[in-house]
Amino acid sequence: MSKPVLFHPECDPVTVIGGPDYVIYSCLQWQDQNLQVMAQVAKQTFCVMHGDYLDDRFITALERAYLRGAMAPVKLIAYHEQYLDIFLDSKVSSSSIPAIEAIWEIDTHLYSDRHYTVAFASEDEIYSGRSDYPFWPVAKEILETTSLGLSPLPQPSLAEKAMASFKDDSWNFSISQ
Repeated sequence: MSKPVLFHPECDPVTVIGGPDYVIYSCLQWQDQNLQVMAQVAKQTFCVMHGDYLDDRFITALERAYLRGAMAPVKLIAYHEQYLDIFLDSKVSSSSIPAIEAIWEIDTHLYSDRHYTVAFASEDEIYSGRSDYPFWPVAKEILETTSLGLSPLPQPSLAEKAMASFKDDSWNFSISQ
């Protein structure tokens, strides 16, 4: 598998006996779960569950979807054959669902020879056990043991010494003509 350009793998791929394998990724995110622009960038962590093989073209296509704003509400994507089960953050409001579906509609043809059937569900369906996703117990374990979703991005702090250089009088200059 080649290295994604926009997504950072948070762990090595995990093999699950009797279930789908998965990888946890993170990326920078400027939108909240309801596609509203946030005042400050956050870190988004999400899981990609897959069958026997995670196609590089699929990850590239997910990165294209990310660039269109489709990933902000996503916590977990299950990729099997011709199906994408996309589990959204529980904070997604019902009024945001049509916009999310519209963005993902573009991405049902993730690449030229594959067309995907996309199904959306809330992570709450996994937690409650009401999901019709066949591997919901594996998804539930991932959700319970991994911090997925948006989290504050640590802001770099400037050292006091660097700040002192900005107060230094040597920065004073005048423009002469």
